[in-house]
Amino acid sequence: DVGYGPIKTYDIVFDDGDTESNLEEIFVMKTSEYELALDKEQEDWVGVVNVTAPVDCEDEYAKTIGWYEAKLGNSTEVYSFLGDALRAHDKYTVDTKGRANVLDSELNFPEEHTA
Repeated sequence: DVGYGPIKTYDIVFDDGDTESNLEEIFVMKTSEYELALDKEQEDWVGVVNVTAPVDCEDEYAKTIGWYEAKLGNSTEVYSFLGDALRAHDKYTVDTKGRANVLDSELNFPEEHTA
């Protein structure tokens, strides 16, 4: 406990029947976030970076998982979830430039911004 309350653990039964006991909460995430992390390598993210706290930080979540920062014009917005950060970047880019002026390579999910 580093001031955020007790650390929770979970017993997980995966789709394939494998189990994991006493898994700390920092390793439990939404399925959509897990699949996104598997499908999209960090070097392929557009306009988003993962930020983690320094090694000497007592906050295990901030140190291990961290948060996501999306550059939206002159400001940087902070997100807990990768998908939210990637989509915020895409929305900002399309809203600012207009979809017709944005290359698919400038977006994380170009298929979500079809005309």
